[in-house]
Amino acid sequence: MKNLIFNLFSFFVTFALLASCQQAEVEMAQETLKSVDSYQTLAQAQPLEEGIELPKGTQWKYTDASQTSVEFVLPQGYSFLLQDKETKAVSLADVAIQPKKEQSNLEILGVLYTAQDDISYETAAKASLSAAGIEAFTQLPELQKLIQEHYDFVYGGGDLPDFPKGEDLVQLSEEDYVLAQSYFYGQAFQLLIPYSPDFSVLFPDVKLAAPGDAPKSCSCTSGEGKGCALKKVGKFGYYAYYCTGCTTCTMND
Repeated sequence: MKNLIFNLFSFFVTFALLASCQQAEVEMAQETLKSVDSYQTLAQAQPLEEGIELPKGTQWKYTDASQTSVEFVLPQGYSFLLQDKETKAVSLADVAIQPKKEQSNLEILGVLYTAQDDISYETAAKASLSAAGIEAFTQLPELQKLIQEHYDFVYGGGDLPDFPKGEDLVQLSEEDYVLAQSYFYGQAFQLLIPYSPDFSVLFPDVKLAAPGDAPKSCSCTSGEGKGCALKKVGKFGYYAYYCTGCTTCTMND
């Protein structure tokens, strides 16, 4: 009799455990389906990959029940910097899907603050780019066009400097030129402009650097890359300068 009671008790305990496990599996399946069908919203900025940060307000969801890929929708004013792995062509998009790397030909290289669509000496939000993303950013035709327009305005259509290589900026006189930190899409770079004592009065918040100080002010505190160096980017005689070599490469920041 005791054995019968014990066996019945064991049966009910086992049944209860199985039912509990099945209920947990159902709840997990429902949660997975929920994450596939509806977007979740980031309450704060979150890292995506080395050097790339998703801003607060980014929406995301799994695109399949196996959770092998995620779709991201950036908040208004932000865009992904994407690059085709084969052609190396770069593009901007508000939505991006990050599947397993071998399943996609598009790679997310960073997030840009595209609400700022002109060159400015200040920015409301900074871009976050991988080391490869910093290089790809400098190839955007929008940036090339704005660099030319900005220099035409600053120099009044007159003669432009020779724009030496980054390491050769020390050859320029600080009495003639100064590097002004500028932003486009939230990414920092430097413009070589004529020195004027009135500039700091008119733009007191702009960070300036003497040409000779610029190369040594590039620093790489962490992240990918072998080192941080000052390079120039541009076409047709119009050039800007930027630090590259790692994901935390900055100058005069």
